[in-house]
Amino acid sequence: MSTMEIHPAFFAVLFCLTPLLFACGSPDVQPGRDAPHERGVQSGSDTSHERGMQPGRDTSTLEQQILRITEAAEGDYAVAFIDAGNPETRLFIDADEWFHAASTMKTPVMIEVYRQAMEGKFDLDDKLVVRNEFVSIADGSTYSLSIDRDSGDALYDHLGSELSIRELVYSMIVRSGNLATNIVIEHVGAENVNRAMADMGAEGIRVLRGVEDMAAFRAGMNNEVTARGLAMMYLRLAEGSALDKEYRSQVLSVLKDQHFRDMIPALLPEEVTVAHKTGWITGVRHDSGIVYLPDGRAYVLVILSKNVPDRADANRTGAEISRKIYDFVTEKPSEGHLEGKKPSEGHLEGEETTEARQKMEKPLAGDPLEDRVVVVDPGHGGTAAYDDYRVGPAGEREEWINLRVALKLRDLLEERGARVLLTRTEDVEVDLADRARLAMENEADAFVSVHHNATADPEVNFPIVYFHGNASENGASVMLAKAMADRMNQYLFDGKAPVSVVSDHTIFPTEGTSVLRNSYGIPAVIVEASFFTNPEEEQRLRDPEYNRLEAEAYVMALEDFFYQRHPEILEKYSVLRLPPFEVFQEADRMADEARLWKQDYLEGKRLMEYDADLEKALELLTQSVRSFPDSWVAGKAHAARADIMERLGRKEEAETIRLRVAEFYVVP
Repeated sequence: MSTMEIHPAFFAVLFCLTPLLFACGSPDVQPGRDAPHERGVQSGSDTSHERGMQPGRDTSTLEQQILRITEAAEGDYAVAFIDAGNPETRLFIDADEWFHAASTMKTPVMIEVYRQAMEGKFDLDDKLVVRNEFVSIADGSTYSLSIDRDSGDALYDHLGSELSIRELVYSMIVRSGNLATNIVIEHVGAENVNRAMADMGAEGIRVLRGVEDMAAFRAGMNNEVTARGLAMMYLRLAEGSALDKEYRSQVLSVLKDQHFRDMIPALLPEEVTVAHKTGWITGVRHDSGIVYLPDGRAYVLVILSKNVPDRADANRTGAEISRKIYDFVTEKPSEGHLEGKKPSEGHLEGEETTEARQKMEKPLAGDPLEDRVVVVDPGHGGTAAYDDYRVGPAGEREEWINLRVALKLRDLLEERGARVLLTRTEDVEVDLADRARLAMENEADAFVSVHHNATADPEVNFPIVYFHGNASENGASVMLAKAMADRMNQYLFDGKAPVSVVSDHTIFPTEGTSVLRNSYGIPAVIVEASFFTNPEEEQRLRDPEYNRLEAEAYVMALEDFFYQRHPEILEKYSVLRLPPFEVFQEADRMADEARLWKQDYLEGKRLMEYDADLEKALELLTQSVRSFPDSWVAGKAHAARADIMERLGRKEEAETIRLRVAEFYVVP
C-alpha cells in the first residue's frame, strides 16, 4: 500500500478543530466596554460627487451578501472595505463598534517603529535585549509572558541575548510573537503609536499596553480597535502617505510574509497577494490588511469578530466575506489606480517588485527553515513491474506521485535555505534501512516520508500522518505530525476533512514501520496526504500545480514545526510498552466485512448507548478497529471499548485500552 512496508485501507467524514483559548494576542477575554451591538452600514457612493472625486461603485448588493453571511454565523462581525485606487468605493458594516484588538494592534506598532527609524531615532539593525519581565501600566507590578501562550515561542531561546529591532518586529508580525511585541512596544512607546495613528486619521485604534498585562486587563485597560480605524490605517499605508517609499516597502514585505492565512487569503486565488495581520483571543477572530490583485489594483479589508464560539467557523465566515469582496472588485475593474497607474503598468507606487522582494534579506531569526537538514523520502519506487496495488483507477501510480511532490518540496525548501537530502530522485527501489540511514548519518533536523494512500472504497479521501511508538516518548515527532496533518487538511481539503494522527503501531502492532523505527531519535513522520484510489483525487494528483500545492503544505508544516520549541525525544519504551493489538493487514482490509468499519462503529455505539447488548457492542467496536485501525473513528472505538470493559467489570483491560488511546491516537 503506502507506508514503508504494507499499508492500510481507509475513510472519510468530519474533522473537528479544537478552539484555541489563548493565542496570538493575550489570554484576555472579551473587553467589557464594547457598546451594545447595533448594525450600522455605510456604502460608498453617496457623497462622491459633492467632493469632486471619482464616483464610487454601488456596494448595496455586496452589503446584502455580506449581511446574509454574518447573520447566518454565530457571533458579531464588523467589516470595512475600501478600494485603494478609488476610496469612494467603500463599505462599512458596524465599522465604528469597538472590539478587543487582539494582535491586530501589532501593525500600528510596526508602523510606529518604522516611522521612528525613518526619522533617525534609531536604526532597525540596532539591538535590544530579549527579556521576559515587564511593568504593568495599571499598578507598576511586574509580570512575565507564558511561552505556552505565545505563537512566537522560538524567541524564548534567545532570552538574555540581543536581537535587532528588525528581527523582533518580524517575529511580532509574521508569527504574532507576544514577547517580541512587548519588547518593541516598550521601546517605541504606546502613546507614540496612538499619536501616529491619529495623525493618519485612524482614530479608531487604541494601543495602551503590551500582551498579558493582567493587572491592566482587570482594570479594563485594553487595546481596542474599530474596523474603520484599521481600514484607514491600511489605506494610508497603501497610498504611500504613512511612510516613505523605502520603509513602506519593508513594512509591506513583512505583512506579506504573514504565517496565519485562515481568513482573508483562505479562499482567494493563489496569484493574489495579501499584506495582513491577524489576531485572536477567546471568542475573537480578526484579520486586516491590503489585498493586491495581479493587475496592480489593491483594496483594504478589515474583518473583526467577537462572541464567536468556534474559531474554525469564524475563520470560514471571514473567508467567505473576503471572497465576496474579491468577487465584487474583480467583476468590473475600477478605473482609478494609485498614482494614476493602469493595471498594465503593474504594481502600486512604492510596492516592491517580485525581484526586489527576492533580493530583500530576511531577518536572521526570521526564517526557521534556513540551514535545516531535511531528509525527504519519496515512498516506494521501482515496483511497477510486479506491484499492481499502488495504482489508481486511471493508472496513476503512487510512487510517481510521491516523487513529483518530493522534487517540488526539495526545490521549495532549498529556496528557503534548507539543505535537502532525497532518498531517491528516480523511479527506483531503495532499501528501507538505507532511507532511514540517510537521515541518521546526516543528523537530520527532520525526516519526512512522502506517501499517498489506497483503499478499496473509492469514496475515501483525507490525510493520515504517522509517528513512531508512544506519543509520550516521541513528542517532537507528534508535534511534526500534527503540523503536517493540519497543513494537508488546510491546503488540500479546505480544512474540512477528517484527519488521523496516529502511531505506526496502530497498523504494525509489533514493531511499527521500518523507516520510522530506524530513524527514531529524529523528528520523523510518514505523511499519507490523500487517497489516489479516489478517482477525483487521482486526477488532481496528476496535475503538477496540485503537486506543488501539496509541497507547499509540507513547507508550511515544517515552518510551523521549526518555529516551536520541540519536546525531547525519550528513549523508546522508557515510559510504557503496550501489548500488541492485532489488526487486519493488506488482504483482509480489502474484504467486504472490513469495509463496514464505520457502520460497525456506529452500530456498536448505538447498542452501547442504550445498554442493549454490551457484548455485541464490544464485538462490533473491536471489528471496526481491526478493520481500520488508523481511521478517524478508531481511537473513539477503542475508548468506547474501554468503557464497556469497565461496565463488564474488566477494569485492568479497560485501563490498558485507555493507555493505548492516549499513546497511539492524537487529536490534531
